[in-house]
Amino acid sequence: IKYINSGNYQMDRRTPGFIQSANRLLHTYPTSVIAHGIFWHLILTYVCPVIGICIVFFTGFCLVIGFFCPPKFINAKDCCKGLELAVYITGCDSGFGRDLALRLEKDGFVVFAACLTKEGLRQYNTDKQSSIIPLQVDVTKKEQINDAYLKVSEWLSSSSSDGRNQNQRGLH
Repeated sequence: IKYINSGNYQMDRRTPGFIQSANRLLHTYPTSVIAHGIFWHLILTYVCPVIGICIVFFTGFCLVIGFFCPPKFINAKDCCKGLELAVYITGCDSGFGRDLALRLEKDGFVVFAACLTKEGLRQYNTDKQSSIIPLQVDVTKKEQINDAYLKVSEWLSSSSSDGRNQNQRGLH
């Protein structure tokens, strides 16, 4: 395919002549400035306000839906009676991971809290009443990931203390 140079643009020779002429005209100095000015005038005058109005209506719609239909959070104690649900969370040493682990424990989940450091492990209560199972896992070390996998698999395959079946457990 042979190309012809039209200013800074190359066009295929099979492109019709009127398109090549229009392209050459639109990419020369005075016409280019005028054409781009008209284009952006139309976009900013007509398209942007329509998008803005759509955003305002969509935001209002979401607020109304959020007000009248508040989100329902999964509470393992209420919605899944007879099931023991668990989650595996990394980064539980501090911050968001720690807060999420404590919140999900309060909501009735068994939490496998993966911490990077031993100090992170110590902060979790290891008594029998706690449903947080702290694990030391460096996600860059395959052997620690495998150890955590084995502990979670062991929990999933074991029967719970009150005699329920193993297929009444699930990891999410």
